[in-house]
Amino acid sequence: MKLAEFLTLSGEEEKAYQAILLVKRESKEEEKSAELSVSKPVFNCIIGIDLAVLIKIALKYPLINALCESPQFALHWQEQWRQSGLNPPGEFHRSELPTHEYAPMPTISCFQLLQGLYIYKTYRKRYAGFDKLTPALQEEAREYLELSSKLGCFFAINVLCKQGLERLEEAKPDRQLVFQMLDLAKKAADLYWTPGYLLLSTVTQELSLYADALFKDKYLLPQQIFFRDALVALKVAQKLEKDSEAMLNNAYQGKTLEQASQGAIRSWLQANVRLKNFSNGFIDDMIEWDAEKTARVRVEQIKAQYLKAVKRIEEARQKVLAAESSPFSASPDSYF
Repeated sequence: MKLAEFLTLSGEEEKAYQAILLVKRESKEEEKSAELSVSKPVFNCIIGIDLAVLIKIALKYPLINALCESPQFALHWQEQWRQSGLNPPGEFHRSELPTHEYAPMPTISCFQLLQGLYIYKTYRKRYAGFDKLTPALQEEAREYLELSSKLGCFFAINVLCKQGLERLEEAKPDRQLVFQMLDLAKKAADLYWTPGYLLLSTVTQELSLYADALFKDKYLLPQQIFFRDALVALKVAQKLEKDSEAMLNNAYQGKTLEQASQGAIRSWLQANVRLKNFSNGFIDDMIEWDAEKTARVRVEQIKAQYLKAVKRIEEARQKVLAAESSPFSASPDSYF
């Protein structure tokens, strides 16, 4: 089933959307304040809708998506996200398996993570055995992966990068495909820090094999530039490790770095040496020094952006609290 058809709301799903609008009108809320103020009736209406249905509604209607991203829902979505792990504590916990629950991340909302995971799981369910699918079905499957990756799902980004590398091996070098893969890996880096930058480093390293064929007209030493960028990404990944606990847990589903890489990365030193060996001499002392300097600046920028994001979230929360306590606001019974 094509993605557009899958996302088309059924009659019952449209009724659920209309129910939210009705409760919202009865609560006398204005659309322009949707991101700041959600009444208790609207809150209860939204969380009463099946999550899969709500995700489809939110993907179609920006207003509903904005409501779901309101600060009042943060704790609810965090719990939903936690319970989406492989084996979270609770009623359905399997004692014979390691406990695993997903964790909130400072770079993306839990509701968006739930959306991305839902689309990815739908892809896995509908398009098992990707390599054995017809070309037409593979294109259908990629639509799901592309939407899931757009929503920030690490698994979808990882699959698309792997598929991209396979396509490069099978066909003539494609500059557009290379840029698409780099954009995907950079998105993973922005959202997932250490595991994302490791993916960016790996993808850039693999793409270096096509650098001369694709970029000789643009750069003097294309391969060296790719290896330098791969080394920068690797160093950033290492420097952000202590700050990436939630991202590592979510991307690797509770596995260690060595387990997730199937033994390819046992330590940062080993990963660094491995990349240098792969570069066949392109990474010299000057490249090493430049990469270290660039990585330090990048990490400082990332942490500064993170602090700004935390400040914005706190300011939005304070506005909500102020609105709820204002003598000119609605009755306290309409808030929670």
